[in-house]
Amino acid sequence: ITSAMIANGTVTGTDIADGTIEESELAAMSVTEGKIGLDAVGFSQLKSVSTLVIKNSAGTTIKTIYGAGA
Repeated sequence: ITSAMIANGTVTGTDIADGTIEESELAAMSVTEGKIGLDAVGFSQLKSVSTLVIKNSAGTTIKTIYGAGA
């Protein structure tokens, strides 16, 4: 990867080996919602999870919603 590649935006995921970018190398707030693919983060990847279970009058679960934060 060269500085010219970085400057003109031609660096792609195939140019970067898996596991080579560490958290300390990312600028604060540099990973935004627009940079994360749809459905790319599931509840199992969250640090802590809150669960909301919606049930009908018979007590049957009709919807389970997982959210970030305990």
